[in-house]
Amino acid sequence: MSKVIKSDLKLLIINFFNRNKIVLADKSFLLAVSGGIDSMVLAHVFMQLEIKFTIAHCNYKLRGNDSEDDYKLVKNFCKKNNVPLFYKEFKTKKIATTEKKSIQEVARDLRYHWFNEIVEAEKLDYIVTAHHLNDSIETILFNLIRGTGIKGLMGIPSTNRNILRPLIEISKSEILNFAIRNKVHYREDKSNLESEYSRNYIRNQVLNSLVIKFPNSIQGIYKTSQSLVGLNKLLEHNIINWRSTYFTTETEELIKFKLNDFLNAEKFHRYFIFDLLAEFEVNTAMALEILEAALKNKKGVGWKNEKYDFTLNRENLLISNKRNSAHLPVFFTKSVRMPNSKGRIVVKKMSDKVQDFKKLGITKIGVDKNKLSFPLELRTWKNGDIFYPFGMKGKKKLSDFFVDRKLSKFEKENVLLICSNKEIVWIVGMAADRRFAVEPKSINIVSLNVI
Repeated sequence: MSKVIKSDLKLLIINFFNRNKIVLADKSFLLAVSGGIDSMVLAHVFMQLEIKFTIAHCNYKLRGNDSEDDYKLVKNFCKKNNVPLFYKEFKTKKIATTEKKSIQEVARDLRYHWFNEIVEAEKLDYIVTAHHLNDSIETILFNLIRGTGIKGLMGIPSTNRNILRPLIEISKSEILNFAIRNKVHYREDKSNLESEYSRNYIRNQVLNSLVIKFPNSIQGIYKTSQSLVGLNKLLEHNIINWRSTYFTTETEELIKFKLNDFLNAEKFHRYFIFDLLAEFEVNTAMALEILEAALKNKKGVGWKNEKYDFTLNRENLLISNKRNSAHLPVFFTKSVRMPNSKGRIVVKKMSDKVQDFKKLGITKIGVDKNKLSFPLELRTWKNGDIFYPFGMKGKKKLSDFFVDRKLSKFEKENVLLICSNKEIVWIVGMAADRRFAVEPKSINIVSLNVI
C-alpha cells in the first residue's frame, strides 16, 4: 500500500474543482460508478458535499452473478439517496471478437460512447470517473514498459475535455481509509486480484513490490511525472512549429512529412519522431522503425496501422489516412464515385472524330463501346495485372509500368483501374489500354470522364 496522505478527502476534491474553476452549484455531473471502492467512495463524497449528480452503471456481462450483484449495490444506493440512475448492458465479448480488439479496449469505448450519449440527452455538464493516484502510476509504468514519449510519462490527466478525475492526486490507501471511516459499502472485483492482464500484473506484482521496498515510491513517481508537465508544454509548442514547417497536405487523404529535412535540421530532432507522429496513432516501435529506415536511406518501405498507411518515398514520409481497397471493387454502368472524395467517373456518349481522342488529356479517354462488357468495374491493382499500352507491341505488367513511372508505394496503392470483363480498360489518369481504342470503323463511341 502507498503512504497515506493525511488530508481531508472532501477538501482535496473541493480544491480540485476550485483549481479547475468549476462552480459546483452551477454544474451537473454524471458519475461512472461500477460498485467498486473507488467509485462508491466518490459517490459518497458527492453526497456529503451535496453536489447534484447522476450515476451511470455498465454491465459488461463478463462476470456472471458478480456483475448482477454490482448492479444491485449501485441500484440500492441510488434508491436510498434519491440519485438518478442509468443502467446499460453490453455484449462485450461478442463485440470484441467481431472487431478483433481486446475486451478492455472495447469496454472502454462502449462506456465512454454511452456516457456521452447520456450527457448530451440529459444536458449534463461533465463525466466524472474515479481514477486515482495509483491508477496514474500504473499507467506510467505500463507506458514505460512498452515504450512512450514524454506525454506517456505524465500519467492520467486530471481533466480531458468534459471528463473530470477529482481523485487523481489521491492514493488508494486514503480512499480505503475514507471507506472504513464512513462505512462505505462496496464490492470487490475478484478479477482485479488476478495478474493475468498486464495492468493487473503491474498493480499486484510490480507496484506492490515497489511500495514494500520503497514506501514513498508512488509519491516519488508522481512528483517526477508532474515535473514533466512544463517540458511537455514546451515540446507541444515546438511540435506545432515543426508540423507547420515539415508537414504539407498534398490531398485530402495524403500528408507529406519532409522527414529528411527534419532530421538534417538538428541532430536532436530524431528523438522526437514519436511525438511528431503520435497523432497518426504511431506507437514507439513503429516510430523507431521509421527512424531507422530513414537514417539508412531506405526507400519504398512501408508501415500500416488501423487508420493510416506510411511509406518512405525518397526524402519524405507519405501518410495516407484512408485505403481505397476498403471501398472497392465497385461495379457501374453510367457513373461511379471514386474513393476518398476524388470525384466521379462518368460514361458519356461521344461523336468526336477519331483523331481528336489523343488530345483528351489524363482525365478523359475515348473508347469503342462495342468492345466493352457492362457493368464496368472500378478497383485497385493487384499483382499479376497486365495491360496493352499504346506505342509498344504486346503487353506490360502494371508493376513494371509503376517502376517506369517511379511511383511510391502509397501512389501505387491508390491507383484506380477501370475494367471490362476483368480486362483493364484504363489506368485512371495515367494510361489507356489499346484493345478498347476507337478505330476508323467505330460507330458507338463513349468517353470515360473524371469530373
